[in-house]
Formats: sequence, structure tokens, C-alpha cells
Amino acid sequence: MLASAAEEGGARFVDTYRGSVRHDICKPADTRWVEGFVPVSSNPPGPAVPFHPNRLGADHQAATVLEALDS
Repeated sequence: MLASAAEEGGARFVDTYRGSVRHDICKPADTRWVEGFVPVSSNPPGPAVPFHPNRLGADHQAATVLEALDS
């Protein structure tokens, strides 16, 4: 849906999901890129937003977008 909307609007879609496979909420803190129901992150330590990217996930998203901009 997002890719279609981007295409219709003349924007470039960057898929940040594909690279996040195997980094889900069930993985250890040093592997997961998204936090679970309990909104506490251990990387970095502190409050987090449930079911949203943590710092590792946000870093992955940023790197993927920057890579797309360079190509």
C-alpha cells in the first residue's frame, strides 16, 4: 500500500521492512529492532514506545534511506 501510494504521488518508496526480518520483539535486546508491549528499551536503556523501532531499528531505517538516496 505504501509503495503504491508513493508511486501514485511521484515519490520514491524505500522499503525499510525487508532488512528488519529476524529483528522482531521476541529477539534479545541486542538483536531486536522494535520494542514489545512493555515499553522499556534496554538498547539504549529507558522508556520506549510499544511496537515501535528502538535505536537499532531507527538506525537501520536511516541507513536504508541514506543508501537509497546515494543510489
